[in-house]
Amino acid sequence: MKQIIIQPTPIKSGPTTGKTAAKLSLPDELFGQKPNDKLLAQAFYVYQDRQHKGTHKVKTRAEIVGTTAKMFRQKGTGRARHGMKKAPIFVGGGIAHGPTGLKRQLSLSKRLARQATTVALSEKLASKDLIVVKATALEGKTKTAQKWLDKLGLTKTKVLVLHGGEEKLARGLGNIASVELMPASQINAYQLIIYPKVVITEAGVELLKKTFLGQKENK
Repeated sequence: MKQIIIQPTPIKSGPTTGKTAAKLSLPDELFGQKPNDKLLAQAFYVYQDRQHKGTHKVKTRAEIVGTTAKMFRQKGTGRARHGMKKAPIFVGGGIAHGPTGLKRQLSLSKRLARQATTVALSEKLASKDLIVVKATALEGKTKTAQKWLDKLGLTKTKVLVLHGGEEKLARGLGNIASVELMPASQINAYQLIIYPKVVITEAGVELLKKTFLGQKENK
């Protein structure tokens, strides 16, 4: 089990004092995995590929509607020989070697996807880019949440906030453009890679345990 300090709640709307900080145990199954760059790269490309529908398609010369008559006679004009105007070299003709609407789907098994997520979580913790907080530090007014982000140096970077269902978080973070809110149960390796900093609430940690390890949330 790894130990991490929970960032304390600001008193009223002021900066954190550090007096109410506590420690939280994080399971090695989620936060103690060995680095695996190949797996993370594979997961990244699969998630990125799935974001594109891949339904774009162009018409070939056989699918263009128009006459098939020969443009002009074969010889005697001084011009190059041509058949029909639907050839790819003419404006309005078919497209050669264009997309056909058939998408090559990259895939990743459920086991590898979960493993990639735990590896990404472990790397975030090891690089000190993962912060555990009390949900009350981010609830309330936007001004209060912004002061807390400033205190931790998270103002000039994109932040992914993982929560465990706290309804009041959106009030404090919903208007901050650099912050993305997401339930901890929906996290994947791609999101952990593209966001430089990750903040997770105590309830979010419990939800991670329940989702990935089948452990019940502590009440």
